[in-house]
Amino acid sequence: MFSSFDKRFIIKTMNTHEQRVLKDTLPFYLNHFKHNPKSLIAKIYGIYTVKMEDIQEVHILLMGNLFQ
Repeated sequence: MFSSFDKRFIIKTMNTHEQRVLKDTLPFYLNHFKHNPKSLIAKIYGIYTVKMEDIQEVHILLMGNLFQ
């Protein structure tokens, strides 16, 4: 896990299985925030796959830092 320079965001690496589980639960996650807008669950801002030449691709999750 990493944090952004200003500590507002957390960047977490994920394996393929974690990425798949998160994508499958995303409708429930969004529904939770519709009904609980003040929820303390970390807000997810994006799921990304970083691909670079000669390096294995890396899946990352960008979310808000609750401890900020």
